[in-house]
Amino acid sequence: MNDRIQCRLCGRWFINLASHLTLRHKMPPRGYKKRFGVHKLWADSLRLSAGSRAVDRGWGKTIWTDERVLDEIRARHRRKEPLAIAPLRESSLGLVAGAAKCFGSWSKALRAAGLDPSEHRLVAEPRPWSRELVLRGIRARARRKLPLHRRAMVREDRSLLRYADLLFGSWGHAITAAGLQYSKVLRRPPRVSPEDVVERILRRLREGKALNPSAVLVDDNHLYCAARSRFGSWRAALTAAGLPWRNHHKSCRALSPPLRRKAPAQESLHIFVHGSMPRGAGLRPAKRGPACAP
Repeated sequence: MNDRIQCRLCGRWFINLASHLTLRHKMPPRGYKKRFGVHKLWADSLRLSAGSRAVDRGWGKTIWTDERVLDEIRARHRRKEPLAIAPLRESSLGLVAGAAKCFGSWSKALRAAGLDPSEHRLVAEPRPWSRELVLRGIRARARRKLPLHRRAMVREDRSLLRYADLLFGSWGHAITAAGLQYSKVLRRPPRVSPEDVVERILRRLREGKALNPSAVLVDDNHLYCAARSRFGSWRAALTAAGLPWRNHHKSCRALSPPLRRKAPAQESLHIFVHGSMPRGAGLRPAKRGPACAP
């Protein structure tokens, strides 16, 4: 057990190198580990004392040191217990965590114990794909209305795409064998034109819905994204629809109380359509619980 650890930059000995590297050499601990290939920056005595305090306070059950980790790995190997990391995370998470802290990773701990990590890995059994399984997977995606074009399959289910190519010759032949039209699979939703964006904005205006960006982003995210894609910004889309930005860029709740007012139905409709007050209309003081004009 080492009581101190040596700094490889200046040669001095410390119990913990982390603060020394940061204050004296202005080097982050991660950079020091990467430069010199070390995995810990503290002495074994410091880890043992900290672990003892944790066990005394009831925070842990085992103090993992380098020797204890290696002894436990070798004992499990003699008992012919599995040493793959996946089952050990379920049964002995403390051992895996202690090995990672003492040696950097579970594979490095196995090498330090004299074992080959490649011999203690779980190998997934290959799925017995057949033509019927491929067709069943395609129909299942179609029932769930998931995309079936090739780019989506490469991103989401590459094994199904691979075996469809092997067993049917191509992805299109597999789609046809599943009873689907390949032309509809390739068809993407039509792009929204600028005229459609303007029409949908005016429809929201006629329905009395808010047109500030936050409300549209929550209510109709597709419209907001289409407007930004076609016009560059939501403000430009409102301008193209003939609506002034100053009347719709904020919600009614964001207005200060003195600016709130109760307007008659005719004035509210005029403001809603034209974006301004009719001539000769005066502002009335706000009352308790005012309703903002649409």
